[in-house]
Amino acid sequence: TSSEASSASTVLASPSLSAIDAAISRQLLKPTDSEPGYTGAETPRVNGYAFVDEEPTPSEIGVPVTDAEADAAEREEVMKLFPELEEGEPNLFHINERSKREDLHHRLVEKADMGRRKGGGRLAQLRDLGITPGRTPTPRFASAPGKRSGMTPAGRMLAASLRTPKKRAGGFEGGKGWATPERKT
Repeated sequence: TSSEASSASTVLASPSLSAIDAAISRQLLKPTDSEPGYTGAETPRVNGYAFVDEEPTPSEIGVPVTDAEADAAEREEVMKLFPELEEGEPNLFHINERSKREDLHHRLVEKADMGRRKGGGRLAQLRDLGITPGRTPTPRFASAPGKRSGMTPAGRMLAASLRTPKKRAGGFEGGKGWATPERKT
């Protein structure tokens, strides 16, 4: 029987049996994070030690500080990182004047802006001449291949079976626009 007692002590009890034993002895088990009733508010502990530091005491906190004082202290700490300049030394930081190229760029940009504000500039002149800016007409030559040469035989047959669309005479939408291509009969 001593071997049975030693084997029983080495076998771990199941969670359900330990819960039953705790209920019989009127001890409440704390639910784990996977069980209902677990709030997560308990401080996690390992071997009796808590992971969370305790709150600092008022003597450790010190006197309350305003935002302006905190900003000034932070600025002082940052200024310690920069090299100190003596009064007679020249400034290490120097911004060059604009180069001739950059100056020319700014003048051209300003000139273009003035032209745009003053009635459209060059674009308005082109429109007055009847030229749509940005759309160069494609030259057409008699020797140029026609539209049908790039078509497949099926495409040529389909194009031959269609008539030119007609302008709508009237209808539900007021007769505006073109009708869809009709099939030749």
